[in-house]
Amino acid sequence: MSVLNGAKTRGLLKFISGSARRNHSQCNEVRQIAKSIMQRYYQALLPFLAMMGINGSACTADEDTKPKPMACIDAQNIAEYKVVSDELIRLIMDKGPDVFMRLKRHCPQLHFHKYVSYTPVNGRLCARFDDIFTRSGTPCRIESFSSAQDEDVTTNP
Repeated sequence: MSVLNGAKTRGLLKFISGSARRNHSQCNEVRQIAKSIMQRYYQALLPFLAMMGINGSACTADEDTKPKPMACIDAQNIAEYKVVSDELIRLIMDKGPDVFMRLKRHCPQLHFHKYVSYTPVNGRLCARFDDIFTRSGTPCRIESFSSAQDEDVTTNP
């Protein structure tokens, strides 16, 4: 049995198009019909949602939104930096181990000038979102951060 049939369908279409005068009972009827339609669609989708591992409860995105380790660093903890190459900068931290900042691509003349500027957002620098700038103003995207204890870098540009 269809939820929308005959006179109800015509009445609903007039109501939606605005050509019918609306009263309280019509509004309630439209709400009930819409609720019935939504329930039917939801019930029809439940088996597909179950196959995909999604239940009817609210989905949480906590696992996806948690920052990965070393995804961001507090800019206020950076005491100084040393440009290792056109793609790597060693950040000497006030607290904790030093951090290597890798850039997404080769950043021209970074090693030559040995100068970096940055603008932290909310006091943080985040990999894959923030840029550093060379002396010439060229932006270079930050690819990742890693602990200097994990790596020993002796890179010659």
